[in-house]
Amino acid sequence: MATNYSTIKEVSNLNHSSVSANAVLLVKAEESLIQLSWVKSPAPDELIECAHLVSELIKGNNLLYFLHDLRNVNYVDINLQRCLTKDFCPQILEAGITKLVHLAHYALPELMIIDQITDYLKSKVVTDKNVKLEICTTPEGAMDWLSNVAAQTAGSSVKIQVKEAVAEQVSYNWTVAAQISASIKHYKEKAALVFGILTKRKSFLSDL
Repeated sequence: MATNYSTIKEVSNLNHSSVSANAVLLVKAEESLIQLSWVKSPAPDELIECAHLVSELIKGNNLLYFLHDLRNVNYVDINLQRCLTKDFCPQILEAGITKLVHLAHYALPELMIIDQITDYLKSKVVTDKNVKLEICTTPEGAMDWLSNVAAQTAGSSVKIQVKEAVAEQVSYNWTVAAQISASIKHYKEKAALVFGILTKRKSFLSDL
C-alpha cells in the first residue's frame, strides 16, 4: 500500500511505504515527543509494521516520550493483546523511550486489559528505573502527565499537547504536529479504583 507523507520540518526521513492508513503519527522532535494514534483498529501486522517505523524515528531523533492513543483499538482482541504485550511495546521501549503513556477509554473490560499489559511491561520488560509507564483516559490527563515528567527532566516548566486524531486527518498521510499546551490531570487512581471494585465483586459472586 503506497503511502504519501507530508513534509516534516522536525523529521525529514519519513520515506517509507506500506504503512497503515488507519494510523496517524505526530512528531515533535524539539519536545522529544512522538504520538501514534489509530483512527480505526489495526490488524496485528499493521501494529508491528508501525512499531518498526516508530522505533526508527525514536532512534534517529533521540525521542524520549511516546504516547500511544488506543481509544479506537480493539485490544479486547487476544491477538492484539499479544502483539502489544510481546512485540509492539517492548520494541518501542528498546528503541530508547523513557516515558510511555497509553491513552485508553475509561470503560471495562478495556481499561483492565491495558492496565494488565502495562503491569506486565513494568515487571517483565522495563529494567531501567528511569523508564516510566502510565495509563490516562483523557488527552488532558496524558498532556498533564507528559508535561510533568518533561518538566522534571528538563528542570523547567514544559507543557506538551496531545493532539486528537480525527478521520479527516487520515488520507494515507502521516502528519506531524504537537503544539505546547496546558492540561488537567490523569486518571490512574480511578482505574485502580474500578479494578478494585470489580475484583471485590468477583470475589463476592464466587462465594455465592
